[in-house]
Amino acid sequence: MSIEIPQDVIEMNREIIEALNNDQIDLSRKYTVEHHFSSTNFTQLEKLAVDLFQDDFEIIDPDEIEENGIKFFCFDALKECRISAETILAQQSKIFERLQKFHVNYDGWGVDTTVYDE
Repeated sequence: MSIEIPQDVIEMNREIIEALNNDQIDLSRKYTVEHHFSSTNFTQLEKLAVDLFQDDFEIIDPDEIEENGIKFFCFDALKECRISAETILAQQSKIFERLQKFHVNYDGWGVDTTVYDE
């Protein structure tokens, strides 16, 4: 099944990659990409986390937050890769198939560009 990535997500990808390029980040290196998820339904969010873990994502930062009297649950899913529009879109294609299945919010992605001693 092929899921179409929303245009606003594609634009977000372009903006993030452009910002990384403007900051002269070496995109030929591998970085840890963090995809962010949230839901008011803990059970569905947990199912998504398990599913992503089985696809070699590292699951971190589970949290419970309250916003405007509404309780949300959230986590991040990490994957190490070289950053390109194609790589991020490939990850998001897999992610968005799961979002449709589990009805969880995708809150975007980011990357830690800190270079540690190798």
